[in-house]
Amino acid sequence: MKGRFTDKVVLITGGAGAIGFAAAERFASEGAAIAILDRDRAATTEAVTKLRAAGRKAEGFVADVGAEPDVERAVADTVKAFGRLDVLFNNAGIAGVVAPVHELSAADWDDIVRINLRGVFLVQRYCLRAMIAAKVKGSVVNMASSMSGFDVLAGGAGYAATKHAILGLTRVAALD
Repeated sequence: MKGRFTDKVVLITGGAGAIGFAAAERFASEGAAIAILDRDRAATTEAVTKLRAAGRKAEGFVADVGAEPDVERAVADTVKAFGRLDVLFNNAGIAGVVAPVHELSAADWDDIVRINLRGVFLVQRYCLRAMIAAKVKGSVVNMASSMSGFDVLAGGAGYAATKHAILGLTRVAALD
């Protein structure tokens, strides 16, 4: 039986984490080849090994989504490994330091923004460039959070702000 993602390549950021790996298993069960992008080398290797043991096509790439050279290399390596890129599941993110706004350091704020917002922007940008260059009618899923705009938690300023910003970034990218 042919799945909805047969002959498609899906890149998943944070793919070695709980949500990312669950998405990888689901896309793979629908026939997709999976590119796991994560900053944890051991977890990335383990995720790829599990997917391959289940008969799935998978590769792993270690990268920090907040570092532009890492992202550029990982997307290029994905295209090189699979010959194309069809779907981005832009999932990498951190809760960061949980503290009241007046106690949250600028360094902790910057770390959350670097991963959760800059990372989504960088990965989306490089994946879209790869899709456009290859004339692929691809899809991008940017993981935000329903909590970010409606049910915020005390101490979660960095998380809420970045996840809410992803909604705006995604809407504009869709128009672009």
